[in-house]
Amino acid sequence: MSKLFILCSFCLTLLSCKVQSRSFEVVVENVQLLNTVPSGSGIVAVGDSLFIIGDDATSLFKLSHHTNEIRVIPLLNNDNSLTRIAKPDKHDLECLTLAEFDGRESLFAFGSGSVSPQRDSLLIINADDPLRQQWVSLRILYETLREFSSTHELNIEGSVITGNTLFLFNRSGNQLYLIRMEVFAAYIQKEQANLLNSIKVHTVSLPLVNGIQSSLSGGCALPDGTILFSASLESAPNIYDDGDIGGSFIGIISMEDKPVVKSISQLRDKQGKILADKLESIDVVGSYSNGDIKAIAVADNDDGKSKIFELRITIR
Repeated sequence: MSKLFILCSFCLTLLSCKVQSRSFEVVVENVQLLNTVPSGSGIVAVGDSLFIIGDDATSLFKLSHHTNEIRVIPLLNNDNSLTRIAKPDKHDLECLTLAEFDGRESLFAFGSGSVSPQRDSLLIINADDPLRQQWVSLRILYETLREFSSTHELNIEGSVITGNTLFLFNRSGNQLYLIRMEVFAAYIQKEQANLLNSIKVHTVSLPLVNGIQSSLSGGCALPDGTILFSASLESAPNIYDDGDIGGSFIGIISMEDKPVVKSISQLRDKQGKILADKLESIDVVGSYSNGDIKAIAVADNDDGKSKIFELRITIR
C-alpha cells in the first residue's frame, strides 16, 4: 500500500505565524481575469506554476507565474472538442490537492458528490506529466459520507491533506470529514479499508450575512498544522443550482480538540468595499519579507470565466 501525504512544493519554512492571534487581515494585491479558464474551482501551486481545475471544464489549466502562459491539458475521457460540460453530465470537480501517490507527485481532483453517480469520482493527475491521469470511483466513500451529513446531502468543495489526515469540506452543513490517509490510500487502490471507523466529523461555525449562510469552499494546510480556508456567500436554493453571490471570506481553522474557526475576514478591495466574488479555492505560494503569507485564490462567478486573486495575509 502506498503512503499518501502532502508535499509542499514551495518554501513554507519562512512562515512563522501563530494562529492564536490578535489580528487577521487579508489584502487583495492583484486580480487577474482568465477569460479562457472556465469555472475555476480548485487551485494548487506547484513550483513556479499554478494548476487550476474547473467544475465543468474539459481540461486542466497550468499557468506560469512569470510568463502568464496557460497550458491546456485535456482531461481523460472527456469530449475535448467542448470547453465546458453540460451541468447534468459534469463530474463537478470542485477541489484540487497536491499529494504523493505511488511514489510521485500527484494532483487529486475530487468530485462534489452532489449528484450520484456522475459526481462521485476522483481524478488522479501526475503533476510532472499531467497527461497521465486515472479516474477512481468514490461511490462507496461518498455513500458513507452522506450518512454522516447533518443535511443528508453531500457537496464536497474543498480538500486538504495535513499530516496523516485528509480533510474533505462539505459545503452542505459546513462539515469537515477527517479520514486517515492510510485508509484512504487503501480505498482508492481497491484494497480492504475500514472506512466507517476511520472517519471523524466536525462542524464549523461561519458567518450569517443578511440571512445567507456562508459556506466552506476551499482550503490548504499551513506549516503549523492549521488550515487556511475560503468560504463564500451564495443564496442558492439547493446544492445543485447556482444562486446570487454575496461575496467571500478567508479564515483560519485551528486544530485543537476539534476544528475551530480562529480568525476570519470578508474579502474586500483596498478601499474597503466588499467584493462580490465567489472564492472557490486557496493555496499558499510563499511569504513576504515580514512574514506575511503570500496566497493565491481562484473565483468562479458562474459566468464561464475565472478570476485569480493575489493575496497578502497578515496574522499577528
